[in-house]
Amino acid sequence: MKACLKRIAIGVVTDGSFGYDESLLREQIQKLTSAGRELSLHLYLLNGPAQRRYLYRAFNGFGTRMSPHRFRRLILYDKKFQKKYTAYVSTLAPVIREAVEAGVFVSISPMLEDNLSDAAFVKLMMLSKEALGLGGEVTWTRNPCPLCFSGNGKAIPTGVGHEYHAGSGSVPSHATVVSNDGWGFVYFKGDRVPHPASISLGYQTQYAISIDGLAHLRDEASKNNAVFLAWFSKYQGTPFRSYWSDPRRRAYPAPTDSELAQITEFLRGD
Repeated sequence: MKACLKRIAIGVVTDGSFGYDESLLREQIQKLTSAGRELSLHLYLLNGPAQRRYLYRAFNGFGTRMSPHRFRRLILYDKKFQKKYTAYVSTLAPVIREAVEAGVFVSISPMLEDNLSDAAFVKLMMLSKEALGLGGEVTWTRNPCPLCFSGNGKAIPTGVGHEYHAGSGSVPSHATVVSNDGWGFVYFKGDRVPHPASISLGYQTQYAISIDGLAHLRDEASKNNAVFLAWFSKYQGTPFRSYWSDPRRRAYPAPTDSELAQITEFLRGD
């Protein structure tokens, strides 16, 4: 809001892996649609990265304490598990309807960086649609991660948008949601990041990009009229070697004044 943007996009993981506060979400929707603002709300019903770390048992989201192989099998064939899933998703329907009625553009991804076979994705989306009882009021996307786990698919069904994650480079013309999620960036002016900066992030050198470099991805998304979601690793409490830690036990630093100024400049496209 400090950036005084007219068009705003936020992403929310709803499965409980990072906690879920419906009253806070309602408050954010109210604030971000005030004063003529246009809000895009992108929801992730499940958390793929958390599920891939199921052996650490650090996350308490739906399906995060079982292997992707088992999850796929249950969502495809187990009626009891399917009912449990649809019961969870149905609890989200009221706040989604309220958002739509407030003029929010709502898009939904069944799973962040999904661990689904193509058949499991189709089944999961079908169950999700039935549970929400919504038609054309919302759009659906797939965020495939084919190299993240054995058996992961990547097909984008007809009528489903493609969520694309990257740190830089061109954006596929069919992408409807674009994010640097999983890549991060550093507050360093210029396109190149010095080696020590990349090490401090805990990423390999090629994963660390500057905030200026990230602006290219933002602008590519804009050319496609895609929603752009900026990911800030530092504020997620995930320094090196803590990606498998319980989110409730992490330290979440606030941006410094200098960082806030750079974030504002970045969001405004100045």
